[in-house]
Formats: sequence, C-alpha cells, structure tokens
Amino acid sequence: MNPQDLAFCREKAAPPGSSHYYALRLVPEDQRNTFLGCFAFLREIEDIPKECSDVGVARLKLDWWRQEVGRWERRSGNHPISKTLIGNDVDHSPFTAVVDVADRLLEPRPIDTMEQLITLFRQGDGKVFQMLAARLGGSQPQADLMDLAAGIALVRRFRDLRPLLHRNLPTIPSELLAHYGLDASHPATAGPQLNEALQAFLTEIRLTLSKALNKHTPLPFRALGTIHLALCRELERTPWAVLDQRTELTPLRKFWLSWRA
Repeated sequence: MNPQDLAFCREKAAPPGSSHYYALRLVPEDQRNTFLGCFAFLREIEDIPKECSDVGVARLKLDWWRQEVGRWERRSGNHPISKTLIGNDVDHSPFTAVVDVADRLLEPRPIDTMEQLITLFRQGDGKVFQMLAARLGGSQPQADLMDLAAGIALVRRFRDLRPLLHRNLPTIPSELLAHYGLDASHPATAGPQLNEALQAFLTEIRLTLSKALNKHTPLPFRALGTIHLALCRELERTPWAVLDQRTELTPLRKFWLSWRA
C-alpha cells in the first residue's frame, strides 16, 4: 500500500487531535487501514456540499465518486481513498449508499420528520459502520450501530450548518420548523424562532446518540459516539452560535473522552 495514499487519508479523516484520530487508536492494527479509508471516504463525501456553493458542481463530484466506487469491483480506482480500500476486500454497496444520501441532501425538497432524516443517514453512514463493526465481531445490535452513525453524522452536519442553511439545502426537518412558525424554504432568514428550532433539533440528535451508545458498542465506535455526544452537548449551550462560528472540542478533551469510553 502506497504510504502517500495512507497519508492523504490520515490528513482527510484523522489528523492528530481529531475525534477519528483517537478512535483509530482503538482499532486493531490489522484493521486500521480499512477503517482509515472508510472514515476518509465519509469525510470526502460529507465535505462536498459544504465546499461547493454550486449544487451542479457538487452533483458532478458525487457522480464522479459513484463511478469511482463502481470501479472498485474491478479492483481499480484513481483516488488515494480508493487505493487504500480496494486491497482490503470491502463491499462497495455501502459506499454507493453514502453517495446516494449526499445526493438526496442536495435536493431543495424538504425532509419532513426527524425519523426520515435519521433513516437517510442510517442508510448511508450506518451501513459503513455496520460493515466495519462486522470486522471487529461483538454483539452490538445493528439498529443501535446504525443510529449511532446517524447521530454522529447529524452532529457534524449541525456543526457546519451555516452554509447549508444559506443555500436552502434540507437540514432541519420541516415538521420541526413548522412547529416554530418557520418556512422550510427560507429558515435562515428567521430570528428567535430559528434559535428555538435549533435547540429542539439538537435535543433530538442528542437523544438519538444517547440511546444508541451502550456497553455492547465496539470500542472505536463508542469513543467516536462519546466524543460527538460531548460536542452535541457543547453545541446545545448556544445552538445559534453555529451561524457565526465553528464549535470544537480540544484535543485533550477528545483524548480523555476516548480513553474513558
């Protein structure tokens, strides 16, 4: 395996001090590169709608990745992430699902309920977590693991909410927005009502994470979930702050949380 490809994945998904950096330290060494490649893929797809102000450009990038994942079946690929994963006998279908979910989230069509939003991420990130957990063994219920993946993805999406709101991409369930008198097509123009909706949204995310975490959760995922649960609680203190700044936990706190997990 090319060290440059691994270095790219580390920089993308698990730079020193990041939550995934500490989670990877808990993965058995013989599985670490597979986990690293999968985490890098999730981050790559997660970043596309945040970095592309033009939805058409974002879709082109997702289409490229859909084709790239298709090449994995032939044990071929051009991207450093692909080269990291194709030699590790991974099923390509969970990765296609991740791309499909990201594509759906580029549509202006609102997502009505919290359950529908969680289900979307269960079908994407959840399937990747499920595949990785199978490599570790253990008795974690599949539903809990998929909910954990969805909760982690939602915390990360909430933390970077500002560009998504301003592009009117589906972020907060329309049912929740309507409860606070907000228009799902223009939520970013609101004031105090948006703050209340953000608080309620975070509460739902925290409950999803809390319910999914348990003693059967494989240790790397338990560390990731614990760190993101702490980040969620930090965001709950001032949920409206995501409209102006990015909230992070310190590397020391992440290390401590992963060690205690």
